[in-house]
Amino acid sequence: MKIVITAMLLATTSLTAGAADSLLTADQLPSLIECKKSFREYSAAMYALPSSDAELKRAGWKKLPSKNPMAYEYRLNKPITVFGQKTQHIALTSIGLYAVLDKDFGHWSDRLELEIERNGPASFYATRVLSKKDGVIQMLAATGLGQYPSWNLVGCEYLS
Repeated sequence: MKIVITAMLLATTSLTAGAADSLLTADQLPSLIECKKSFREYSAAMYALPSSDAELKRAGWKKLPSKNPMAYEYRLNKPITVFGQKTQHIALTSIGLYAVLDKDFGHWSDRLELEIERNGPASFYATRVLSKKDGVIQMLAATGLGQYPSWNLVGCEYLS
């Protein structure tokens, strides 16, 4: 399966002038993280990610040093509610947009009815496929690294 790479690429590059006029806001994040948008809507939102310091400030995001070399982390100026929990911490990886949540992995895999694919001392990963359409798989996922037990990424992933 070829991984759809949008978030990481776009998080590290400048936005086009048109996209910069409509930055992704904190209010738009919950529906994206909870997989309530189509792949097309999700992909369009990735083009509206703030990337420069000025865009981050205007959108109310602050880039953080990441605990995970495969993710970009951000602190939001105001909290969002995702899967019933408030957070101001989000992360982007090459395959998804996630809330960083403080409940343990077992809580999220049970609550979201995820199938555990890997659960070991070094890392964990669980998913639930929501749809398969036009060669794109949309799924909820919870993942994290064992050395950061309170750092759980919970969100939406797309694969093609």
